[in-house]
Amino acid sequence: PRTLVVNNFAVSIEQACSGLDSLFLFSSLYLLIAVLDFKEFNKKKLIGMIIPAAIGLYLINILRVYILVIIGAYVSTSLSVNLFHTYLGMVLFIIFFFVFWKLFYLWIKK
Repeated sequence: PRTLVVNNFAVSIEQACSGLDSLFLFSSLYLLIAVLDFKEFNKKKLIGMIIPAAIGLYLINILRVYILVIIGAYVSTSLSVNLFHTYLGMVLFIIFFFVFWKLFYLWIKK
């Protein structure tokens, strides 16, 4: 039930692929920034942005799986499984983290 097949390329989505690692890392970094700039932030906005951030991470994870399947099905199986599977999630997470804070940092401040 958790297997995607496209053009004879199949991936099984396991618990490790759920994005929980990126959610934990994002939450930890979010908390670090919140502690460092606690006096400058609007507390309601700071807490309220956790939900949209988690939703964004979930969507980024879906995008990651989609890209892995497309690359594996139409470009190269080994490229998808070996290179992109290992690093794509990290790259997308870093991009999301910086874009998130670039867009919302000033808004969260008082």
